[in-house]
Amino acid sequence: MKVSASLLSSDLLNLEKEIEVLAEAGVSTLHIDIMDGHFVPNIAFGIDIVRQITKVSTLPINIHLMIDNPERFIDLLSSPKIGYIIVHSEGNRDIKSLFGRIKANDVNIGIALNPQTQVMDIREYLEMVDMALVMGVHPGFGGQTLIPSTLRKIKQLKDIRKDLVVGIDGGINDQTVSIVNPENPDILVVGSYLFNRDKDHELQDMREKLRILQGA
Repeated sequence: MKVSASLLSSDLLNLEKEIEVLAEAGVSTLHIDIMDGHFVPNIAFGIDIVRQITKVSTLPINIHLMIDNPERFIDLLSSPKIGYIIVHSEGNRDIKSLFGRIKANDVNIGIALNPQTQVMDIREYLEMVDMALVMGVHPGFGGQTLIPSTLRKIKQLKDIRKDLVVGIDGGINDQTVSIVNPENPDILVVGSYLFNRDKDHELQDMREKLRILQGA
């Protein structure tokens, strides 16, 4: 099981240092949420910041587009370090066109499911994507409480397509991981829990958190 660190909860004034600690601790990937204040009620990260992160990160990067017009930004995000670009089907968008544009940039395709979105709502797209990201919270802000009912979607997705990479994003910590991991997600997207750590022993503390998350 991989742990992807959501930079939304990181110390943005010391972002390069944060990325270095994440890599040394053993985090698998970075997760960057791009928000526009419209699709979700928050603003976070822009194209220029993403480009700066790709310059300093030794870790692969997954991009989660929570914006009204994702088609305007997909081409700008092309980089060998981008593993997945994750988009939403909510909002009556031309999701198949988005998939085509992502694939044209030689990037893996991800689709996210908000808490109110059911697996059957996106079933027709599951053969077209490389990963599905189950939102365990309402997207927009870090530090939220996991919605347990969202966890059933992990098995539902795996039942439809066994080779699909399935991630869970939001509300994962040392308390909730006991109900998350039995559902066998491939990726845990974790923010607040990782970054709320002992700054004097941050590497040791983060390694211990990863051990707990991965059940080692």
